Amino acid sequence: TPPLASLAEHRVVPAPASVTPAAGAPFALAAGTVVVVPAGGAGQGDAARTGELLAARLRPATGFRVPVRASDDAAPVGA
Repeated sequence: TPPLASLAEHRVVPAPASVTPAAGAPFALAAGTVVVVPAGGAGQGDAARTGELLAARLRPATGFRVPVRASDDAAPVGA
């Protein structure tokens, strides 16, 4: 699969505002993948709803649990 070089080449939900290609390992979903959303602050409710939407679409497509967790810390590697 080619890297995400432009939004027109891939279907990503929810659609990001922009895409910047970078060097490094490709992003991959795994059984331990977690969607991390902000725990507080302005927009927290919207972020939680968006995280749940993303997880709901990923679950049947991957067969993974894909939990959604609220945290104000940086997302762990692989989350």
